[in-house]
Amino acid sequence: MTSGTEFKPTGSLPELRWREMCTHVRTTDEISFKLLGAVPLVSGAAIGASLLKSDMRFTPLLVLLSLFAAGITAALRIWERRNIQTCNWVRARAAELEEQAFGETEAGHFARFPAAPGGKGKAAAEKIAYGLTIAAWLVLPLAAGLTSTRIPGLNMAPHVVYAVAATCVGIMAAIALRTRIEITPSSASRRTAAATFGAIIRRLRADRGLTQGKLAELADLNVSYIVRLERGENDPTLTIALDLAEALHVDAAGLFSEIAQKR
Repeated sequence: MTSGTEFKPTGSLPELRWREMCTHVRTTDEISFKLLGAVPLVSGAAIGASLLKSDMRFTPLLVLLSLFAAGITAALRIWERRNIQTCNWVRARAAELEEQAFGETEAGHFARFPAAPGGKGKAAAEKIAYGLTIAAWLVLPLAAGLTSTRIPGLNMAPHVVYAVAATCVGIMAAIALRTRIEITPSSASRRTAAATFGAIIRRLRADRGLTQGKLAELADLNVSYIVRLERGENDPTLTIALDLAEALHVDAAGLFSEIAQKR
């Protein structure tokens, strides 16, 4: 965190929303750091215990354990990728609120936050940790096979089957590790979100007996903007969304949650 300007406790809607974002970022970061520590630690202990066994062999049990552990680790990486995306999106929205409150030159907790050293931060560290953990699990049965006593006429079919299965898991893991994390929605997604937001605003306005003109007056917007918004033709900024929530006397967090559920 930087030591820049912070919202004062005025209780305004943007300030409350900013604090919600801070809590969200803190929570997602805690989950990420716990996984980043637990996954390699637990896996390393299990792999180390297997390697220290004097009679370690290429067995069906070891194969199943390795494939299961590698697959679960890859699945955790896929889930964590979404976690990183959510965290980055919330940080970007919080930075927008800070820029609107303090201007574009003042540093805050999120706005103009310094880049990670060498351009590599938490996401890069997680790629390395998850990648090495998956690779170690997949290599373990092969290492056991190499250290096993050679038996004349040994059937190599199980080794071949494992190599194919390990390759499949490895490809899945590689895709999970290499997929770029985007926080900018696609054009189709933006249109869907705008239409959903407009429909919700129209329903809330009608429930409160407000005309489009009255809502525009309360939110300090043009009537034509409200008309296009309810048709799904306008993609509102975060500030406008907060102004509309305040004008309609609804909780902003609940409004955004309803939009996410209906998309």
